[in-house]
Amino acid sequence: MQTPTRRATFAILTAAAVLAASQASAQTPSTKAVHDRLLVLDSHVDVLLPGTNPRYFAPDGTSFTSLDKLKAGGVDALVYAVAVSTGPRTAEGYAAAATEAKAKLAAIQALPQESGGAIQLARTPADVRRIVAGGKIAVLTGFLNAYSLGEDLAAFDPYFAGGVRVAGLTHAGNNAFADSSRPQAGTGAEHGGLSPLGKAAIARFNDLGVLVDVSQLTPDGLRQVLAITRAPVVASHSAARALVDVTRNLSDAELDAIKANGGVVQVPAFNSYLAAKPAGQDEQPKATVKAYVDHIDYIAKRIGVDHVGVGTDFNHGSGIVGFADASQAPAVTAELLARGYSQADLAKIWGENFLRVLGAAQAAAKAS
Repeated sequence: MQTPTRRATFAILTAAAVLAASQASAQTPSTKAVHDRLLVLDSHVDVLLPGTNPRYFAPDGTSFTSLDKLKAGGVDALVYAVAVSTGPRTAEGYAAAATEAKAKLAAIQALPQESGGAIQLARTPADVRRIVAGGKIAVLTGFLNAYSLGEDLAAFDPYFAGGVRVAGLTHAGNNAFADSSRPQAGTGAEHGGLSPLGKAAIARFNDLGVLVDVSQLTPDGLRQVLAITRAPVVASHSAARALVDVTRNLSDAELDAIKANGGVVQVPAFNSYLAAKPAGQDEQPKATVKAYVDHIDYIAKRIGVDHVGVGTDFNHGSGIVGFADASQAPAVTAELLARGYSQADLAKIWGENFLRVLGAAQAAAKAS
């Protein structure tokens, strides 16, 4: 009997390794296979209007969530927010904000026609599931910054009639409804959280079955929302303050309170909320998918995988290395799988948690 040569032995071992790898691959589904089975939902994306600052557009001059990018990334559903910046509390300021908000709502309503039917509008979790099952992309409508309502809560009603089903009171800067986690320079907390108008707004959102968005509120504002609301809430684009200490992120106490409420925290792919600036340095390090998933992982370990998800904040300065736009969503799935998250966990993170709280908010609506 002849002894195998070193080359023959190497060939045998290589063939065995290839076979073993092939068998392991058959037993462990690829990232793409897992990702394709998920209902992938992004809970916060901004609307780009003509004339929007070019810095908010992708390098190709289009949206970070253009139809081709959504399809490439296997993104099935997203929430486009009717969001405005905060300005002066004057009749002119309020009128300009309302004009912008109405234009953004109209832009969302035009998506089905502009996409040739590839995008369909949804108002309920059942709508989302039906649209996605039909091979289309589902778009829910959100609302951010009650500054566009002026000082009139009734001004929200047309937005609800137009499809808004998720609503947050603040953006950068306080308004007549609530304090912002990023107040204008020198103003600080003005209402101690929510104003009486803001408290009335939370009750009104509950009555309508609108999911309350607590991103951008102060800790006092969040605490007051949770004391008022009779439904779970969402932080549609917030990260963990224990990892990066900025006022836009949520403290451990706030995370715990959202868990107790049954709510969910959706993490944004926003560089400055994910990567801390080193002391004494002017430049911010570039956040990566690993840093992004660090926040998801931290929140999941702190309050449970039932209470965390994805809300990118694309089209408003968001985007990181490896998750620069919707086309790279599978990179998040790959990183979560590498950390040992199961397919069931991924389903919750990528969409089921958000749909659960949206459904709970709608179930809590007051019959009219």
